[in-house]
Amino acid sequence: MNKKMRDLLAKIKSKTEEARQHNEAGEVDLVKACLDEVDNLKGEYETEKRLFEEEQRRCQAQQLRERAEEHGDNGGADLSEEKSFVEYLRKAASAGMSQGSNGAIVPKTIASKIITDIVNVSPIIEKATKYYTKGDLSIPVYGTDASADSPTGDIAAAYQGDEFTALTAGQGKFTSVDLSGYVLGALSVISNKLINNTDINIVAKAEDLMTEAFRVKLERELIHGTSGKMTGAVSSTNKMTLTTYTLAGITFDVLIEMQAMIPQIYQSNAMWIMSNKTFTALRKTKNSQNEYLMKDIETGFGWKILGSPVYISDAMDEATKQEGFPVLYGDFSGMALKIAKQLELQVLNEKYADKNAKGVVGWLEADSKVENNQKIAVLQSGKQSDKQNG
Repeated sequence: MNKKMRDLLAKIKSKTEEARQHNEAGEVDLVKACLDEVDNLKGEYETEKRLFEEEQRRCQAQQLRERAEEHGDNGGADLSEEKSFVEYLRKAASAGMSQGSNGAIVPKTIASKIITDIVNVSPIIEKATKYYTKGDLSIPVYGTDASADSPTGDIAAAYQGDEFTALTAGQGKFTSVDLSGYVLGALSVISNKLINNTDINIVAKAEDLMTEAFRVKLERELIHGTSGKMTGAVSSTNKMTLTTYTLAGITFDVLIEMQAMIPQIYQSNAMWIMSNKTFTALRKTKNSQNEYLMKDIETGFGWKILGSPVYISDAMDEATKQEGFPVLYGDFSGMALKIAKQLELQVLNEKYADKNAKGVVGWLEADSKVENNQKIAVLQSGKQSDKQNG
């Protein structure tokens, strides 16, 4: 809606109220004059609305032509889907979009980009072992008992015995990691001004908003999980307890012990995950000569502690939290993440109408569990009551 349309609507409202007042006063001629003027104003409004919508369509067509040049000959179907997606955002008209159980299904090109971006912006999501599928999934896992010959609990090799002597089977056994299809919702509020601004690529804006909303939610679930739903890395049985609930309690000695909890075979892909407050306290650690221990650990991109990269996550607990989990370390391919590549969308027109905005709710099916406890070490504060989900 442009300024002229808003002005016309204000005049229509004013004249309608004026007609009501004249009617109460019994001034019939003045009522008729006001209503005639209202009819003329409505005609002007409909004309302006038609011109405005035609201009929007021309601008949108130009954007589609420009995107077609970027996509090449194969972009036709994708652009048609994107056009339907834009119409759905602006008018909640789902024509041209398939329907799922929670709303309209986001076009594959857009959904694929959102999923890809979610993975790329979060290292823990990126490193998790991902299964892109819907519904329930059972992952067979072999080897749970570690030994000197098989420190990771996998199949151990041995010499062939004498003739007619069979190889002795290892102690490992097949188990399974079962993943379900929990539906995550992420809400973004977008102003109508932004949605209707033809100079803004609303598709890209919606992609960015949903990517960040799902990134925050999935990262938290992969770390902590939710009881009865997704299972987080803190449920790993490979734990070390911190009895001092202060930042000073997380020393380099503690981190060295944590690092040693991960078999050497997994060290090359291991990383640290902690909060910014915890990391800052470690950076301030000094030796007996009052020199910072981490002064030479910065290596071009990011930081490393004891040779492994550090990822700062707002989802991590602080060291001062009793029954918290201030530090994780390991190879996070030990987390299994099942995630559907299909996104569903609902547009809430009324809920945020008083803010001149729309609510856009995205729905994504996902689940996670620890697939290999040997790969993930957890520093926990105090005695835990196994509140972690499993």
